[in-house]
Amino acid sequence: MRSPAVDNTSPSPQDRAPLIAIGRARGGLLRAVFVRVPLAVCLARNAMRIGRARVPDRGPLATRKRLMAPSAAEGLEQAGMWPMPRSLPKIAIWCLVRVGT
Repeated sequence: MRSPAVDNTSPSPQDRAPLIAIGRARGGLLRAVFVRVPLAVCLARNAMRIGRARVPDRGPLATRKRLMAPSAAEGLEQAGMWPMPRSLPKIAIWCLVRVGT
């Protein structure tokens, strides 16, 4: 059985709720992975993007204001926080994973 994952910023509990509901409805074991990346790194990496891949700086700035770490209170079996790895290009990664049958 495949374990689907969602790679998205999903900065707040309200943003994550629909994804968690889908996973819960399908009987999934839900895990959230939060990777803290300094805003300066996000802005610098965004500046290196070309064309439509680059978003206006107001995008990461607005997302940063809404960014909240996940918690078990949202209906997650696991929620963890990690420091930024050197190769990570985003503010945060949320992975909702179905494990098992």
